[in-house]
Amino acid sequence: MEFKPQDFRADLYNEQRIASYFYRVIQDVAAFKDREVVNSYHHVEDFKNTDLRKARHDAIEYLTERYQTLPEGFVFPYLSPEQHASNPDEAFSAYSHSVLFVEFYTDEIFEEWPIAGEEDEDVREGLEHEAEVWLKNGLGEPPYIHSVI
Repeated sequence: MEFKPQDFRADLYNEQRIASYFYRVIQDVAAFKDREVVNSYHHVEDFKNTDLRKARHDAIEYLTERYQTLPEGFVFPYLSPEQHASNPDEAFSAYSHSVLFVEFYTDEIFEEWPIAGEEDEDVREGLEHEAEVWLKNGLGEPPYIHSVI
């Protein structure tokens, strides 16, 4: 079934649909040498639990344990944008991650709300939506995410 943009939102927020919620961690790494990508890594891990507090804790713990670790086959160090700008010919690896709060209806109808690792405004909106869902479900406020991730 194909949706027009307005139909997608109408279907997403159809009161007859019941959402399930979980957390998703996305990690991306790319290694560069001679200004070319020589290796890349993309990993997605979902954390589903009937207790959203546990699912969130597990997702953040998972990312914290793996934060900026090089997957097998990556030999170049991470460089900050400033370090790379000062020596653009040096081989390096670039890293990014996201923690997403997923509002899931079907494989075709779901929404991902970033709660860490994305643009500040997007994360703020994601954290607000997450808090709204938690409060609606009697879970209280989600805990603060420490800056390590």
